[in-house]
Amino acid sequence: MIFLLFMASFSQELKPPQNPGRFNLYLYLYLYLYLYLYLYLYLYLYLYLYLYLYLYLYHCRTVQAPLPIPVPYCSPGHP
Repeated sequence: MIFLLFMASFSQELKPPQNPGRFNLYLYLYLYLYLYLYLYLYLYLYLYLYLYLYLYLYHCRTVQAPLPIPVPYCSPGHP
């Protein structure tokens, strides 16, 4: 009995699908466009943020520090 249950699953023939690849072209085109746009926008955003950060750090490096508040010089003995 166990032998029949074990062999029953292997005795069936596997048939290919009746209509393979009916809408594969449209599906591949849709996935290609979706992935292309996703990668394009991701790279554009990445480059934009990289450029923004680079320019910000360049500006912070080149900007001059504000002048200190002038403090009058007081020598000893003067009020």
